[in-house]
Amino acid sequence: MTREEHFAGEPALEDEPVVRVRSTLLSASVLVLRERAMWDQYWAQLGDEDRPKIDGLVAGTWLPIELAVAHYRACDRIGLDPRQVSDNGLAVGRRIQGTMLQTAVRLATGSNPWVGLSLFPRLWKRVFIGGSVAIWKIGPKDARVEVSAMPLSEIPYFRHSYQGLVLEAFGLFATHVYLREVPTRARGRVILKAAWT
Repeated sequence: MTREEHFAGEPALEDEPVVRVRSTLLSASVLVLRERAMWDQYWAQLGDEDRPKIDGLVAGTWLPIELAVAHYRACDRIGLDPRQVSDNGLAVGRRIQGTMLQTAVRLATGSNPWVGLSLFPRLWKRVFIGGSVAIWKIGPKDARVEVSAMPLSEIPYFRHSYQGLVLEAFGLFATHVYLREVPTRARGRVILKAAWT
């Protein structure tokens, strides 16, 4: 059995919480909802004060985490099953690959997943201000991805769509990826275990 070791990122529980999110993430999520005929349901769940903010999203800007919370809570209230939500996350991942992930994809395409995983902390800082992501090596083809200080972690839709986003990123480097969430009672955390072939 391989000894578990810290691989990349900041393995901290006392991080400053995420306070801002890149609009590119929310814009991609909104576009996926539109494409999949979920827009009307989503719009009905969104608060009146947040509708103009979502309607006026401009790519490449920083948004307060509160708007992301409103967005993901509205998505959650649609009532999709976890598989559908993860599939939405995969589609969001495909969309942001063309923008935020371009550099990472160029650097790591054709490499093994460890090269891609080493880029996660840098990508985190391009999408979020605050919080952190850390990667732990738990086997030759097994990793643990830990997100800390993330207010969105309390929202099931975010957790499941984040899994889809991570799966899409892994898909650049591995043929088959198995991903599962590890339950935790720690607030602000998302823990995923990944294995690949």
